[in-house]
Amino acid sequence: MSKKLTCFVSILIVANSFAADYNLDQILKLADENSKNLRLAKLELETAKQLKREAISNALPTISADAGYRRNLQENAFFITAEDSSTGELSTQKFKISNDNEFSFTTTLDQTIYSFGNVG
Repeated sequence: MSKKLTCFVSILIVANSFAADYNLDQILKLADENSKNLRLAKLELETAKQLKREAISNALPTISADAGYRRNLQENAFFITAEDSSTGELSTQKFKISNDNEFSFTTTLDQTIYSFGNVG
């Protein structure tokens, strides 16, 4: 029994040598630094903030614009051959379908009404 008592007293002496006095602020700081649950909650909060930002950005409209220029070096035309109703002769007509310079400008506004992403 004396061996058990000696061992128990030794453990108490060693435990007391590592003991320290803490105030409330120090205890809260240690809990904040060492708590896995608090770290996990902070990461989940950050993830939720990012998901909210993503949802808002997907809900906003997008506007895009495009401009173009084309220089036609050859004239594009098509020909129609038809019978003249008064004389009965066949005549061919040429119709020009291109210009020397062509300009184009388009704008697009897209608004998501409903998205099936992240459902379920």
